[in-house]
Amino acid sequence: MGRFISRTIALFFVLLFIVVASASACTAAFRETLVNVETYKQILVEQDVYEDVLPYVIPALLRDSESRFQLEETFSIDLNDIDSFMSVADWRNVSEKLIPATWLQTQSESVLDTVNRISDGDFDQPENLVDATEIIERLQGQAAEEAADIIINSAPDCTVQQTVQLRQFDGQEGETFPICNPRTTILNNKASNIISAWFNQIGTMLDVQIREQGSSIVIPDEYARLIYNLFQLDSQLSLLLLLCPLTVIGFIMVFAVRNLKSFGRWLGWTFIITGIVTLFLIFTSQVPVFESFDEVVSASSDVERFEAQIYAGFMRSIYQDASNTMLTLSGGLIAAGFFLLMISLFGRSHNLIVPAGSMLVTPDGRVISNTTQQANQTLVLDDDS
Repeated sequence: MGRFISRTIALFFVLLFIVVASASACTAAFRETLVNVETYKQILVEQDVYEDVLPYVIPALLRDSESRFQLEETFSIDLNDIDSFMSVADWRNVSEKLIPATWLQTQSESVLDTVNRISDGDFDQPENLVDATEIIERLQGQAAEEAADIIINSAPDCTVQQTVQLRQFDGQEGETFPICNPRTTILNNKASNIISAWFNQIGTMLDVQIREQGSSIVIPDEYARLIYNLFQLDSQLSLLLLLCPLTVIGFIMVFAVRNLKSFGRWLGWTFIITGIVTLFLIFTSQVPVFESFDEVVSASSDVERFEAQIYAGFMRSIYQDASNTMLTLSGGLIAAGFFLLMISLFGRSHNLIVPAGSMLVTPDGRVISNTTQQANQTLVLDDDS
């Protein structure tokens, strides 16, 4: 009865180990991918995020400027009017002039590198976490004029009434600036100059805002401390997830292992089953990936489709990296399990710890006492293999 209870308890810990170890392997694989800065750099490049986001950058900046900046001069330019005729390709061309993809990549990687240093306890930050100097220069220079030309040339032809409004427009309060293509050199230049002046003023206000913040954009200390503490908590939880399976193995050893043979058999099958369950988790963890593709299909607008595509790309890349790690872990567990089973095949059934009260005999059948057991080769009559 004692042996049955011990093996029942050991079986419980085996099942517990399979659950805990499989979950730990899955968590460790995804954690290794999610906390690695290089993962995000790679994903952003592989998914062409910097190129794909271009058509939405300038409209977002212009909308933000309407609510954040107080323009010294008021231009009656309605962004919704521009949006009504600007295609995604047109906005891409405008963004390439004012906020190129190379700048977006450089600034994004600068932020990621800074967060990575903070997570390691280094709170020193660059003077400008996001250096907007290039963008300000473009908004105030020739790039703004070229972007304005793209907008005017993309606009529909001016009506007679709009042509009159454009001729009379001088920037006074209450005037309406017609967004249209006049098809004449003089009016075309005038319309282009008005829009480039709009960009110029946004660049000026952006420069003023940055200067008022001390010429630097950094992560506030309280947020930096929060990032550091979250990474430290993550490291401690990861250590706990590693120690839990090892603790369960200790209980299996106590209740089930009595000799080398049982050691290899119990732990061998435990590792093999855990490896198989981990392989199963690789396939079940694909559910969020398929759901992300559903969001792409069901998107009702270009912006929603873009956001869904970015999300799907992230999920696909993260799953791919994590599944490779899980595959390696599961393969290692199965290999270790077979190795332990081989040990059990060649291992003898001698007890590693002799239970109290066992009768010990020599190979020729003579009974010996406990005091002389270490001086003779012994066998245990009650084999617990």
